[in-house]
Parts: sequence; structure tokens; C-alpha cells
Amino acid sequence: MTVSTGLDMIDEKYTVRGAAQVLDVVTETVRRYIREGSLQAEKIRVKGKKEVWLIDAADIERFRNGGAKRK
Repeated sequence: MTVSTGLDMIDEKYTVRGAAQVLDVVTETVRRYIREGSLQAEKIRVKGKKEVWLIDAADIERFRNGGAKRK
């Protein structure tokens, strides 16, 4: 169950916009982190939309703490 925090979350995963809010950066910076491989994310197709990136809350926390990438 996901608790509403006012951020864009789906099943303990953040959208790019939600991750940007948590990391206090703009969305393009989050996309760059994903492209560079600094932040793990998965691309999924959502009904009614094209594709969205989802980032695990745990991966965001690891990234914030300067931890290693998840494999």
C-alpha cells in the first residue's frame, strides 16, 4: 500500500517528477542521472500515456546518500 505524500508515486516508486521533488532538482536533471546510470530506473508503459520512468524509493535514498548503484 502506498501512502499519499503529495509526490508522484506508484507502488513505492517515484515518477521523474516525484524524484525531482525529493532530490530538489529539476526533472531534466533526474533524466540525466538516469541516462548516465547514476540513478536506477525502469521504463514502463502506462495505459493512456506513452512510457514513464519509475524510480524505487530505496534507489533514491541510496543516491541521496552517495551509495552504490543497485544491480
